[in-house]
Amino acid sequence: FEGERIKSYRSKINDTDKEFFMKFVPKNLHFGLSHAYHFDVKMNEDIFKNEIFFSKVEIQNYEKKFNLPEQFALIHSEAKQSLTSNKNWGINRIQDIVNSIDQVKWIQVGVHGEHKLKNIHKNYFDLTLRELGFILSKCKFLVSMEGMFNHYASAFEKKNFLVHLGFMRKESIYYPNNVLIHKNSDLKCYPCFLFNCSNHLELCENKLTSEYAVKIIKNELKIN
Repeated sequence: FEGERIKSYRSKINDTDKEFFMKFVPKNLHFGLSHAYHFDVKMNEDIFKNEIFFSKVEIQNYEKKFNLPEQFALIHSEAKQSLTSNKNWGINRIQDIVNSIDQVKWIQVGVHGEHKLKNIHKNYFDLTLRELGFILSKCKFLVSMEGMFNHYASAFEKKNFLVHLGFMRKESIYYPNNVLIHKNSDLKCYPCFLFNCSNHLELCENKLTSEYAVKIIKNELKIN
């Protein structure tokens, strides 16, 4: 059914066996726009964000269901790894953030089977997308790795401390609400777009440490 008024929002450039398709699109193209790269229309690249809206009934139901604290932050323990492991920072480093910033009530979100973090207020696994969106809309900030949480947070313009490991260009996953935590200049192959790359493990072990991330978060939040 694709035609002048109906477009297929899906990239027509395929991944290779080793590399992600984003390697083959313009350098600064946002990931959300990469799937529309083949559209024969002018796209406004300056005001790109995601949106979701809730009914009053939904809000009332979710407020009763979750009974969230007045102030809290979201965090997840690991990034999705079905595409690549090069976005995953490591559960020990995520746990270090929780332990080092104990002034915050942390709520963990994710899916069943992911590592449960310690010293948190609550964990919510296997939420619907709308439930997750509601909790996102109420948080003070979040700490996330590349993936859905980053894109979703843009809908509510929530400060997102984004751990960026350099699998993709930072411009491709950036939103104005992001505070990037990265060491891209120290990554030998940035951005490599490789599904498997030992350089990322070396980066996490020696450069992009939890101490480095904690310092950025504390400075931004103005806490000791």
